[in-house]
Amino acid sequence: MNGSSRHPSNPLRKQAAAGSMRPPAARGPPRLQPTHPSLLSSPAPSLSARSRAGTVSPTNSRRGGGTKYPESPTKTYNEANINVVVRCRGRSEREKSENSAVVVSHPSTTEVALSLGPNASVENKLYTFDRTFGPEADQQRIYDSVVAPLLNEVLEGYNCTVFAYGQTGTGKTYTMTGDMSDQFGSYSDFAGIIPRVLYKLFEKLRGVEHGDKSVKISFIELYNEELRDLLCAENEPTSKNVKIFDAANGKGGVVVQGMEETYIQSATQGIELLKSGSHKRQVAATKCNELSSRSHTVFTITTSIKDQADDGEIFIRTAKLNLVDLAGSESIGRSGAADKRAREAGMINQSLLTLGRVINALVDKSSHIPYRESKLTRLLQDSLGGRTKTTIIATISPARINLEETMSTLDYASRAKDIQNKPQVNQMLNKKTVIAEFVADIERLKSALHASRLKNGIYLSQEEYNRLNESLELQKNEVEETKREEELLHSQISRLRENFENTMRDLLDTRTTLEDQILHLEQTRSVLKSTELDLSKTTKQLEEETILRKAHQKTEQELSIAGRDLISTARSTTTEIEGLRAKIGRMANTEVENHTIWMKNSTQVKQVTEFVEQATGEFTEEQEELAAKITERISGFVETESTEIQNAYDFIEERLEKFESARQEGDSSLEIGRDEMNNVLEEIKVLREDIKTRIGEGLKGLNNAAERMSNDVITDLGKFGVELRKYFDKFDEEFKQVVEDSQKHMKEQKAEIERLGKELTSATATASEATEKAQESLKTILVEERENSAKDRQNLIAQITTLINSNADEQDERLSKRVDGLQAEITATKTALDEASKTHQNGLDTWSEREESFYTSLCTAQETVRRILSEDWQAIEAHNSTIQTTTRSIHAQTISLVSDQNSNIATQMASLDSFVTRARSSNDSLHASNLEILSSLYSNGLETVSSFSSLIGRFKAELAAIEELSTLATEGVEGYATFREETKNRLRELREKIEGEPLKECLPTGVTPRKRKYAFPTMLPSTGSHEAVLAEALGQVQDRAPLGEKEVNSPRKSVQNADLTEEIAGMGKAFYPQHNQQGKKKTSQGGERGESNDGIVGSGAENQKVMGANLQGFGFGEKEMVGSRRTSLRKRKAEEGENQQQQLPGITTRRRIR
Repeated sequence: MNGSSRHPSNPLRKQAAAGSMRPPAARGPPRLQPTHPSLLSSPAPSLSARSRAGTVSPTNSRRGGGTKYPESPTKTYNEANINVVVRCRGRSEREKSENSAVVVSHPSTTEVALSLGPNASVENKLYTFDRTFGPEADQQRIYDSVVAPLLNEVLEGYNCTVFAYGQTGTGKTYTMTGDMSDQFGSYSDFAGIIPRVLYKLFEKLRGVEHGDKSVKISFIELYNEELRDLLCAENEPTSKNVKIFDAANGKGGVVVQGMEETYIQSATQGIELLKSGSHKRQVAATKCNELSSRSHTVFTITTSIKDQADDGEIFIRTAKLNLVDLAGSESIGRSGAADKRAREAGMINQSLLTLGRVINALVDKSSHIPYRESKLTRLLQDSLGGRTKTTIIATISPARINLEETMSTLDYASRAKDIQNKPQVNQMLNKKTVIAEFVADIERLKSALHASRLKNGIYLSQEEYNRLNESLELQKNEVEETKREEELLHSQISRLRENFENTMRDLLDTRTTLEDQILHLEQTRSVLKSTELDLSKTTKQLEEETILRKAHQKTEQELSIAGRDLISTARSTTTEIEGLRAKIGRMANTEVENHTIWMKNSTQVKQVTEFVEQATGEFTEEQEELAAKITERISGFVETESTEIQNAYDFIEERLEKFESARQEGDSSLEIGRDEMNNVLEEIKVLREDIKTRIGEGLKGLNNAAERMSNDVITDLGKFGVELRKYFDKFDEEFKQVVEDSQKHMKEQKAEIERLGKELTSATATASEATEKAQESLKTILVEERENSAKDRQNLIAQITTLINSNADEQDERLSKRVDGLQAEITATKTALDEASKTHQNGLDTWSEREESFYTSLCTAQETVRRILSEDWQAIEAHNSTIQTTTRSIHAQTISLVSDQNSNIATQMASLDSFVTRARSSNDSLHASNLEILSSLYSNGLETVSSFSSLIGRFKAELAAIEELSTLATEGVEGYATFREETKNRLRELREKIEGEPLKECLPTGVTPRKRKYAFPTMLPSTGSHEAVLAEALGQVQDRAPLGEKEVNSPRKSVQNADLTEEIAGMGKAFYPQHNQQGKKKTSQGGERGESNDGIVGSGAENQKVMGANLQGFGFGEKEMVGSRRTSLRKRKAEEGENQQQQLPGITTRRRIR
């Protein structure tokens, strides 16, 4: 059988029809009398007669009209897969002489691995089986692992089958029969499965008590698709009368007619019969094997055991063990077979090919299993998918020259592993029933004999009899096919019935849908009539909107002229700001160098002071009392701070509740203010002038405050350096005195150390107080300025918000809603009428095209207005964004605040002009936007609470750090050492280094731009009210006020210094050394945080991003920006103020810890 025929093709499985291979009794009287004549003396003759008549074996019911035998209590069992084991022999002498490599390995007891070589696509192929055996496994191990459990199953009443499969010359016959010689009344060490089974069977039967036992065997051969009985006498034909028939009970079993069964009384008798039959078996020499089996053999052992039930009734338990030795598959080219041997090989491969197809069909659960295509598969029908427990032993060769056949065998075995049988215990035969059936058979035979003697009946020739048998078998096949077709028709009828029911349900649904569509058509007709009335009104409103659009277009042209003047002024301002940046860069470089010197000196001072503190701590044991006092004080501080934090948290929650109430009141006020917009439009002009004046004063105050803060910081820094130097000089002298006094007396030493410690604490406190005063001064100034700015911004925002929200134009709102609603209704109406009425199709199409053209022109005009306004405002906002970015780069807190004010001016002015221009057309969207802004303020309030909660968490973490310090203060330091000379040298070196590195100053260069005035338009044109525009269109011309100009001073030049609250610049670096490297990196990149590499103006992408954000705030961006991305000025300033206030307490706390 070629390897391709045995490859698995589909992983699906299907259970085949149950059947069994049950050879009947012997042709004549048994050669050996049974062991128990009381049980088997009378059945023996009838068994021979029944076998010739073609009856089934005792495991099935007898003839259709006979009685059934009692079944065992547990007849059926769950499905069980076929057990598959693999046995690999060692290399033969021929394979060794050819130097063929070993390609088979056994990674585990259940796996076989094939090494396919370096040129293969897959280096190794792994197979998994129930058990694998290597060359080291002997015959006894094979029997114990594979066959011994099956023998126990046979004694329990199961039919079992073991068959060996593999390439010729791989050890199949050796595994099944082996050495059949007798060694001292037992089997040889090299004996195969059959001799060992016979010996073990009789050993087990001898242990069975209270019952008669009998064993009979049969031995048949399948050669060239012909059956031969290997146990018949020498002078009898071996194959003439051995035929296979289906069982008459209809359960799928087969009957081998003419097969002789011989009763044996010992294992020795069975082995003698096995030897006799093996000598008759067809063998021949090939290049692969000198004694190659050319046929398949089936050695069957049938056991019968008499049992007695509790009620005294006698039953017979019968079971079979089929031991099958298949002929080896081979390649004719490799084996050298020719003529007769080639025909033999072809027949062998043909039968194995059919066996492979049967296995594939069983695994795939096919509806048709091709058992009848070969006599081998008919014999194994019950073992493959039937009620038998089956084990396959696959034998393979380890040599590379047999790799193809080895892979084919392993694929075949792996496929067969998925076959599922349904093992059943054979029926228990009642003795009385068996005797009654034997008597009925005798009577039937007597009747046939009497008829033969009287020549009364029908006499047929052998050919006619064979023809009738073949016709009967053909009719049986047709009946089976008819049953399968009937099942198929039943399934088709069920499917068609289901389709019919689904179709009826769809029909009912369609009828309901049709009724709904008719009702909808009537509603659509009524809507169409009302739509035609609204269309005439909308046409008139459209003409008025066209006049208003032209007026807005004229205003935009005037705004474009004013924008160009503003751009020219911004360009000149940008040029002068470059000089300011250069000045700031020089100041930053000087500050970095001074900071480096300061940090270096601070590190050295820290090292020396730490050494002094460590040394002085070792002089006295009284530090333990001092540590206890410190711990007590810090614990009190922790409790006090925890109480204050909790109070602050409660206060925040209270304020949040009030903020929620205020938000609700704000929502109500927004609705009330919509009706008051038309009365306060003129007040916006006056308010703009007031905004400019007040914010200008605020900016001037902020510049003065920044200058005062810078001077205070420089003064405090100088004072702190002088005091620190004085402290070190004084500390050096006092420490020398302490060391000299310590040599005189211990008590004086302790007193002096205590005094020195107090002076050290006082000096440190003085420096700390100076630093805290400077910091508190800066904080006070910042808080005051922020509060003033916040109040101004809040008042300004409140007034603008009130004015914007009160600007409601009900006529424009109705127009917008009607246009949008009319367009949707027209489209829906057109679709419905197209489907319902073909007579009005042309008229509706023309009307729809006219409305689409009208809507398209309206949208185009609206987009044109938006685009022109966007381009003008982008140019203006580009200038404002550049000024904001440049201003923020001057310094952290103070310059950032000034930049925010400038940004607020530009944003507020632009928003004001934009809203005045578009107040009547976008009132509804702005009203909804403000509602969302209030909601955002509420969300920000929640975020503020979360920020305060995180701040409280940081306070708690810092309090925990203080507690750790109190724990460290309680720990004493052991040991005492001399440190006088080392301390003097370190203090002297420290003093010399600090004196030799003075701080650097920033010298003037004379290239910084001076203060000058800028002239640019301050009054922007606006479109009048709709009534005025319509009146002007009728001939009443109104004059517009010309654009005005105003001189504005350039930003005042001043030296900006670092703020203590900024961690990465100025004096803050001295107190936060962990930010030093980060500050250097950011200064070198642009002189300020967040600055681009292109200078003050920044990259084009950033400018576009800023302008896009501003335009979105004005309402010129995408539709989604109105509600979700526009942020009010009050919200942003409130968030910045809260973030800055959150940072101050955290910085103060870190200073205390350090």
